[in-house]
Amino acid sequence: MAITAPGGHYVCECCGLYYPIQRPVSRNIEDRMHQSNKIPDLCARCAPHRRGNDDWAAAVQAAEDHARWYWKLAEQKDGAAKSVRAELEEIRVQSAAQVEEAREKMFGAFNSRDSYIRALARISKHHEPAGRGGCSCRRRDCDTLQIIEQPWIRRRINAVERSEGYGEDDAETDTA
Repeated sequence: MAITAPGGHYVCECCGLYYPIQRPVSRNIEDRMHQSNKIPDLCARCAPHRRGNDDWAAAVQAAEDHARWYWKLAEQKDGAAKSVRAELEEIRVQSAAQVEEAREKMFGAFNSRDSYIRALARISKHHEPAGRGGCSCRRRDCDTLQIIEQPWIRRRINAVERSEGYGEDDAETDTA
């Protein structure tokens, strides 16, 4: 199975990991041109135990080195994955708490608004327009009537009355 490396990288023949290709630094442009075409076949870790050491002790040492490197790499990746999972869980818990808090505030605001509109609906049954700018409470220029007859308040009162089936009988039982 061939290991593919991203562009600008090479795969070490010994350990199978990929590393960036180091470009030589030289003042002479010709040296840079010829040296940059050379792609290494061993990484810096594997070169010492692979070049000229073909005995069994060197092979065992190389295998132990590779196992240690892979283990270290796996531990790093596992630690990074665990920390990311923990951060995601913390964010999920925080966002769930924020959503619940916002939902409670929203329902509290709706309930508060609806209770005020119901109170205005009960008041509106006792303050209805009665010819020539008067009110059913027998006052001319009734402040309560002016508030209740504002279009946006009247629309809300009508919506509450439609949804609750609020009628004349309900207004009489509310005062009793």
